[in-house]
Amino acid sequence: MNTIQVTQNISVPISIDQAPELVAATVNSLGWKIRHVDPLLKRLSAMENKTDVIGRDSWRFEFDLAVSWKKIAEESIDIAVSVSERQMQWTLPHCEERCKAIVDGIKLDAKTITSCDRTSDTYGSAKWDSVDDLDKAGYVAT
Repeated sequence: MNTIQVTQNISVPISIDQAPELVAATVNSLGWKIRHVDPLLKRLSAMENKTDVIGRDSWRFEFDLAVSWKKIAEESIDIAVSVSERQMQWTLPHCEERCKAIVDGIKLDAKTITSCDRTSDTYGSAKWDSVDDLDKAGYVAT
């Protein structure tokens, strides 16, 4: 059997370090079962199994998802989303629908990431200073 596959590419204005979390959060929120996220190789794989029963007929779908990303600028990445299905030969619309949902979700989540305050409040207003800053404040004895 031939595999049906749909691929879309998008660019999002986030840093490469944020890509694994962005992609994993989006895919997970859409109900996909994540198999593996590899930040070093810059890719994610996931699957979705679905069974539809229509009358006496039972249709079993096995969708595979592959997402990869690469840096295209200092604060911008290119993401390739690929959805495939091996069981049924007429599932192109289903693959397109899932691919579009993932791409739309990534765009929306990327906007959320870029609009949020990136400062951590885990330790209140605490921050790390350099030795020079500590010396100027009089905390370093010579």
